[in-house]
Amino acid sequence: MRFVFAFSLFLISFFFQPLNAQAETWRFTAIRDWPPYMDEKLGERGLGYIALKNVLDDMGIELEIEYLPWKRAKYLPTVDERYVGYYCAWPEEVDTGFFASVPIFSSPIGVFSSYQPGTDKKSYQGIASQSIGLVKSYVYPSVYENHPLQERVDSDAVLIKFVLLGRTDYGVIDKYVLNYLLENNPELKAVAEQIQFYDQTVENKPLVIAFRDTKENRKRAKRLAAFMQKYSR
Repeated sequence: MRFVFAFSLFLISFFFQPLNAQAETWRFTAIRDWPPYMDEKLGERGLGYIALKNVLDDMGIELEIEYLPWKRAKYLPTVDERYVGYYCAWPEEVDTGFFASVPIFSSPIGVFSSYQPGTDKKSYQGIASQSIGLVKSYVYPSVYENHPLQERVDSDAVLIKFVLLGRTDYGVIDKYVLNYLLENNPELKAVAEQIQFYDQTVENKPLVIAFRDTKENRKRAKRLAAFMQKYSR
């Protein structure tokens, strides 16, 4: 009788462990300096982090992020199986050996130029015969990525300065990244009125997880897609 009682207690303790002890963990690499989405300094206040964490929390999954320079963030999951992929990416940035998740949220990519306050704002004439500035480590939509007159710089903050100096006619940037930098970067805040963003150029690009292409990650992505479909109803 004592054995039956003791064995019953064992079964109860085994099947009713705290959920956190058995929680699945998804570990990603991420770009370390793309505010307000993913940024090492913002950490859990990054919009991309919040969006994904809210979803995974509801799925009972723990989220872990390692912030790295973007090229390194995209490379590390190819050689380290602890990472299920990298996040967050435009579909164009999902490399060979990875596949895209369903969209987690979206990124309004558009064109901006310099502007002299007190003068009439420029009308957007298109980029066909104009030079554009891009960030070296990003893979852009094809209309920008394949543009023949392009200059590459190290970061979005440098890109804004580059356009202000007249080094290119236009720059290509996520609208929210631009707004964040103009409001929070002291150097750029001082010249914010000299930037003109063209809303008519905005293309809302999905931001996705780039899953390493394995059988297990295909299952993870399928679970995520099913949950997101249910979540959006």
